[in-house]
Amino acid sequence: MKQKLKWAGFGLALILAACGAKFWPALWSAQYAVQDSQVATSQSVSRELADGSIRVAYRRDAETLVVDTYDNAGFSLQQDEFQLPVPSQFQFGVAPLFVDDDQLVWFGRNDRDSVLIDVATQTVATLNELLALDLAPDISFEIADAVVLDNGQLVLVGGDRRSPTSPFRQARVAVMHPGGLVDSSVLAVGTSFSNVVARSGSDQYFVQYFEFDATVPATLAFTFLGEGTVLMEQPQMDKGSLLQADLSGAWASGVFAAGLMHYNADLVLDWQNLNILARKLVLTSDQHYLMLQLIGEQMAVVKRDAQARVLWERPASVDATIYGGLVERDGRILYSESFSSRVKSVRTLRRDPVEGLPITTVAEKVRHRILDANGKELKRFKEPDYRAVLPRDPFTDLEGDALEYTAGSCQHFQGMLLAGGQLASVSRWCGDNALGNRQESVLYFQ
Repeated sequence: MKQKLKWAGFGLALILAACGAKFWPALWSAQYAVQDSQVATSQSVSRELADGSIRVAYRRDAETLVVDTYDNAGFSLQQDEFQLPVPSQFQFGVAPLFVDDDQLVWFGRNDRDSVLIDVATQTVATLNELLALDLAPDISFEIADAVVLDNGQLVLVGGDRRSPTSPFRQARVAVMHPGGLVDSSVLAVGTSFSNVVARSGSDQYFVQYFEFDATVPATLAFTFLGEGTVLMEQPQMDKGSLLQADLSGAWASGVFAAGLMHYNADLVLDWQNLNILARKLVLTSDQHYLMLQLIGEQMAVVKRDAQARVLWERPASVDATIYGGLVERDGRILYSESFSSRVKSVRTLRRDPVEGLPITTVAEKVRHRILDANGKELKRFKEPDYRAVLPRDPFTDLEGDALEYTAGSCQHFQGMLLAGGQLASVSRWCGDNALGNRQESVLYFQ
């Protein structure tokens, strides 16, 4: 497929700098078609390679996975296409994941329709082949979450069952070691693991499943510390869904509710605030913690120490939505903001100035802010804005043809701080010719 490149250009950036522009545009961007851009999760995954190039993988259609590689000037270095052995019209809950520079996993519903792609060897293998689990022919391993550990192990968690509507027979953890060796263990309870979090600074991870009690506003977490496929139950870690873990402790959020909890180095709950709503949480290079937190009705970037004390907080831009991104590398912080507005209005018809057509004006934009370790803003960047005037709101059942579109970014998915000091992002791209555009875009900023 021919890639569509749009250049902002070094010359334009210099002119904007001379004029004192507040936001810097992308140096280059590449748009690519994906199977279905209307779902909430990204239909692609990106990674900075060891040589500084950017690799992006996406599913073009039900049968084809494409891997594109760009240099830092936006030129296409390589494009590879892989045919999926089990075509699918849907993307399920687990986002695609790079295991290393050349290998990535594309998840279907279970191990039978999930695949490991190897760009270097140009091979495709189903996880069912690679895991070689001792399961009956009508039973499959349904994967709910996955993570790559510091030692290169790929940890897959979920449960075994016959069909998407049948009960789980047992919870399962499968570990793929670098080199191909696979281990697996099960928990003999009729449920599925739903959450796995790497324990930074170690070869360990935490895995969880949850029980919901409809009679009380509470959820009980069953948490295990894993190493290889050995699972050690942690009954004291019974609160919240884990967000992040390291050798100093672990952070958890409320399950479908507000709440922020911290477990200390002994994995004992030492702090909680049930009024805090934290959307994302990351460990910083100076061993503190950054989180996207809703304060009142406004988002904010908050930095805390391991005892949960606030070191600083910086409010988000006015009207920034909760769908933001947060990344830290070597003391620099990338905070990506999303904005969305819809205003109902009326458009006058040419044939009768008195008669009006009900319309919805839609505006979407993505902005990036670079902060230092103390929260000081260093620079701002912007992605092209998306604007549309529609005869019907796209979120209702009543849809019509567009009256007017301006192509641009309309939802942020992933941000990357690159080794050379640049940044890259992946966003949903809304085109200028149809309501149902199925595109995403990778953008590169200097």
